[in-house]
Amino acid sequence: MGVASDSSTYGVRLLGTGVLHRAVETAVRPLPTDDGRGVDVFVADDRSDQVSAAARRARAAGRAFLPVYPTLRGVRIGPFTVAGRSGCHHCVQVRSYRARVGAAPHRSALWQGLYDGTVTAPAPTFGTPLRTVIAALVADELDRVAQGAAVRCDQAVLEVDTATLAISRHRLIAEPGCALCGDLPDDDPSAGDLRLVSRPKRAPDDYRSRSLHQEYESLTAATVDARIGLFSSVTVHHKDSMIVAEAVGGPVCCDELSGFGRAFTYPVSVSVAIAEALERLGGDTPRARRTSVRGSFAELGADRAIDPATLGVPRTPPDDRSVPYRPDQPLTWVYAYSFRRAAPVLVPETLAYYGSHSTGFGPENSNGCALGANLEEAILHGLFEVAERDAFLATWYARLPAPRIDPMSSASPRTRLLVRWLERTSGCELHAFDITMPEGLPAVWLMLVDDDARPGLPRVRCGAGAHLDPERALWSALVEIASFADATRAMVAADTTAPDLVADSDLVRTMEDHLFAAASPDSWPRFGFLYERREVLSMAAAFPPEGRYQPADDLLADLRHVVGRYLDAGFDVVAVDQTGREQEAVGLTSVKVLVPGLLPMSFGHRNRRVDLPRLRELPVRLGHRSRPLTPAEVNPYPHPFP
Repeated sequence: MGVASDSSTYGVRLLGTGVLHRAVETAVRPLPTDDGRGVDVFVADDRSDQVSAAARRARAAGRAFLPVYPTLRGVRIGPFTVAGRSGCHHCVQVRSYRARVGAAPHRSALWQGLYDGTVTAPAPTFGTPLRTVIAALVADELDRVAQGAAVRCDQAVLEVDTATLAISRHRLIAEPGCALCGDLPDDDPSAGDLRLVSRPKRAPDDYRSRSLHQEYESLTAATVDARIGLFSSVTVHHKDSMIVAEAVGGPVCCDELSGFGRAFTYPVSVSVAIAEALERLGGDTPRARRTSVRGSFAELGADRAIDPATLGVPRTPPDDRSVPYRPDQPLTWVYAYSFRRAAPVLVPETLAYYGSHSTGFGPENSNGCALGANLEEAILHGLFEVAERDAFLATWYARLPAPRIDPMSSASPRTRLLVRWLERTSGCELHAFDITMPEGLPAVWLMLVDDDARPGLPRVRCGAGAHLDPERALWSALVEIASFADATRAMVAADTTAPDLVADSDLVRTMEDHLFAAASPDSWPRFGFLYERREVLSMAAAFPPEGRYQPADDLLADLRHVVGRYLDAGFDVVAVDQTGREQEAVGLTSVKVLVPGLLPMSFGHRNRRVDLPRLRELPVRLGHRSRPLTPAEVNPYPHPFP
């Protein structure tokens, strides 16, 4: 590697060799050094590892860094990196790799071959016009640095197309786990010291601070980019009953990052897909702080930590990667906020992040994860999900005879329209049940039932919803069923495993297995307890208007109301702030909500987490029995969610 200029007069070290290097050398202008700034500009004619090595040296020396090198599509300039700040060349490489891999199913064989190296691209040609453009762009960036002006390559890269000389800018969201600049702080109690503030609402019945579908263009621009985007693409399918969008993000940890949106309009579907992928990214592994606390619950004590047993653990390890819970078992812990204590508290990392590789008692999932415009909104909607899943599982495992509701009695015209459309297109009947738990947060269980038990079609498809407004709870469950009605019908038609899954519950290990087992006609008798009550209530009778919650003008007031219901019932509400750089980049907040004592959603029958006092006592509290359930009386069959 040669050095063309290393003069204190300039403060710029021009590193590298080759045609591009010589072109840039003729255009670089002086950059004063009396303010302590120095820049390493590394220019290469090939995509060698020398760029990465130069980036590491510049960072170690405390110098700014600007790389210039070719890609398959053109010549890339940037990012301009300042020592001590995130967003560097290595971040670009990470994002670029994920974009390549994540986009593979949607790319032609030729382009995929170029990216994975099975097809050899010809050596790039750097003609005079291209060299002139590159030199001018680099010189302009350095002039901006010298003048203290905004640098176009700050948290971004410029790319010049070698064929057309078109210049494009690609935004970079720094990778939190970057090996070069990802210096995450250690987790400490401040992470659980959440400061909740007033959030005036746009309207009393609006439980969101922002309408992301109205921002879908800016949201897409900020996160989707085939070169170095957080998501490499958003694909849209119109063949199903709804518009289905998928945000593709490539490999993260041991899984593929993606998010799905199923809605009736393109903007809503796209924004939901991106939001779901951002939520999943936040819930996968810690991306804002480095886990720093390790010890057993016996060592930490109830004053500092939540007892894992109250969060539900399987009675026996469900797989070879899981361990039985013991109070003296060393665990890794993360800080969260306890509403009961109004203070930080520790929770097991493996229950706070479902992709965590720390000691686990069974596979965790995204139950209670939510994304919002702020902490208050995210926690509220995370709590809605926890309540929904708890109500569904409690009804199933305790076999509670839930009151049946007529969905066509909804006061909402759009709900009645969707019910009629769904029944007509599926040839099934929609059954609704009030599964509200003693805390009083309205919850609804929906089942799309094929009364004719037609061969090859699902006998039952389930959905659920919970919300302060029972009409919203019904709509949420309805949209859930409608969104996957076509997909589940196709999946069930192609499935051959259902007889085995019905015969041996231990074979139910995945979310799809739960679906197949429940959809089998042989499983229909398992739902009989839901129909012990013969009457069918209207929505107004099931949820009398005079007893419904009157929404506040502030999201914080709504949140405190819901939290208060659980605190008054003797529970705690715990929130883990999962917000990382990716969510912050678009002004969103990611959380995981835990309510120790409530039934957590689990997939895989051996992973069920039902050994909780709540399940045994609910039939008594709801007036169905005079004594608690015994373990032998708990429903032995896999739950039918989703």
